Amino acid sequence: MTRVVHVADHTGRVLVTRDDTDHAVRRLTAAHGHRCPTRFAEAATALYREFGRRVRTELVSALPHPAGVRVDDWDAGALRRAVVASAGPGPLVSLDPLLDAVGSALRVSRGFRPRGVHQVGLVPRPGAPSLSAQLVRLGAGGARAGCTLVEDDVYTGGTLAAVARLLAGAGIAVAGAACGIRVRVEGAPDTPVPLRSTVEYRVPLGRPDLVQVADPRSFLFGVDGLVVRVGADGWGRAPYWDPFVSAAARLGVAAERERRFATAMIAANTAFYRGLAETTGVVVALADLPNAAPVGALDPTPDPGTPVVDYLAAVVDDLDRATERVAALDRGGVSQAVAG
Repeated sequence: MTRVVHVADHTGRVLVTRDDTDHAVRRLTAAHGHRCPTRFAEAATALYREFGRRVRTELVSALPHPAGVRVDDWDAGALRRAVVASAGPGPLVSLDPLLDAVGSALRVSRGFRPRGVHQVGLVPRPGAPSLSAQLVRLGAGGARAGCTLVEDDVYTGGTLAAVARLLAGAGIAVAGAACGIRVRVEGAPDTPVPLRSTVEYRVPLGRPDLVQVADPRSFLFGVDGLVVRVGADGWGRAPYWDPFVSAAARLGVAAERERRFATAMIAANTAFYRGLAETTGVVVALADLPNAAPVGALDPTPDPGTPVVDYLAAVVDDLDRATERVAALDRGGVSQAVAG
């Protein structure tokens, strides 16, 4: 059964987050745990939880509302189980990394130009095979008879519609979809794909900004974030703060608060990576991070051996110029060479 939450101007803004600690720590441990196998996961867990608290605190400050900002923090594992239970018949096709283990994964994302202001369309997730190759695999795996898409969150349903069209073009029918969190604008057209949601936030027409969904891992440098173009035809993930992504465009942060938010996020990232070094001895460098490619937007030939904390210190020291450089790449429609 869907839990419905009504949000209006007089009730204030709601920041919806998920405790994605397990997912983030698994990714970090897979990449770096071999360098300190006995205590890496434990240290990363404690540091990531503190990182998540800092992200939520800064977002509340950056997304003010006269009636206040409430934080609803959901357990990612509980949402995943609820999505699977409500998904219905047919093979499950996951559109989100947190749900990849529950069925076949279609590793697809919305792709953006640098800064995250202009959307390009559906693209493979960084490191995933081409969409055509993934569609062939799904078709051979029994999805042609009708599949159910599973997603973490849904706003307009535009991504669901685009994926359904993509699958239909490959002869794969979509019977329906299920998601953990949905933001539904009252009076707006329903999604083109029948959708079951675990939690549904309902907002007045024209006010989708009253609910903002954000996961801490999207703010951790080099681990996750928005899929942005890197180079002529490559893709990487950029954290949701300047200079890489406009927090105003993607999160609704007021323009005058973007710089403060960015410096706070850089400080939180620095504390995380410095904490890893101090507690485990693991010094993470640019080359160690699978999604550090967007650094090439600022320096086409960065030293891959540069520790992340040193790189972040250089970015924050010249944040305005770095932001303008990425904005210029957005206006030009391309990014520079990548690192690592």
